Amino acid sequence: MRRFIYELLESFRIAWTQIRANKMRSMLTALGVIIGIIAVTLMGTAILGIDAGVENSLSGFGDDVLYVTKTPWFDGPDESFRNTPTGSTNGSRPIPAVHSSLRCPPPTQTQQSPAASFA
Repeated sequence: MRRFIYELLESFRIAWTQIRANKMRSMLTALGVIIGIIAVTLMGTAILGIDAGVENSLSGFGDDVLYVTKTPWFDGPDESFRNTPTGSTNGSRPIPAVHSSLRCPPPTQTQQSPAASFA
């Protein structure tokens, strides 16, 4: 145990001597460590903020709304979608008919928006 304490104190003495001898290198190393810790912390905070923003924007749609459009939402305008005929609910099947384990009322379509809402 005595040898361990001696070795530990000797290590601290050597380290302190090297820090005093190479002040600029020690300062730059400490600065690099500080910048690294701050960068990792800021990235984590930014990721959490973006995640919360996306979750809030998607929660605005609600749990009982299904949006169906004939054009993609996130791609730019595409000529192949522009001239497609507008769909009708005549050929559609209620969701429970598609899968028997789903329990929900049939969709209703409003004239104001192309969204189908489940009441």
